[in-house]
Amino acid sequence: LQYRLLAGKQLPDAVRQKCVLVIHPILHLPRYTLHFFMAIARFKHKGLSRFFSEGSAAGIQSKPAARLRVILGRLAVAVVSRDMALPGLKLHPLKGARSGTWSVSVTGNWRATFRFDGPDGPDGPDVTDVDYEDYHS
Repeated sequence: LQYRLLAGKQLPDAVRQKCVLVIHPILHLPRYTLHFFMAIARFKHKGLSRFFSEGSAAGIQSKPAARLRVILGRLAVAVVSRDMALPGLKLHPLKGARSGTWSVSVTGNWRATFRFDGPDGPDGPDVTDVDYEDYHS
């Protein structure tokens, strides 16, 4: 078995050691996918947490559910913030009091916000404080 990112790059040894093979219903892949323990360490939005763990869209808007599925799937395997720089997501850091928080576009004014933390500092491999919010209102 080879551990590879979606872009086809080899995973670093430190990251590969945190991996296990599981069937992950959120990504809807036909066989297996890599799931990182503690990749998403903490959710702020309970509906988003339920959507990620159970697939239930009860706590989120139903229209952007497919886009949120892509974002959460990518967050689950992201190691650094630039891993979220997919076309159309408009990845950008927040400023001021929210410094250290990153944002990607979901729809309209709605954004998925998150932080990267870990034992090595603020750009660690763990994603925390994942939220689904309209922070422009």
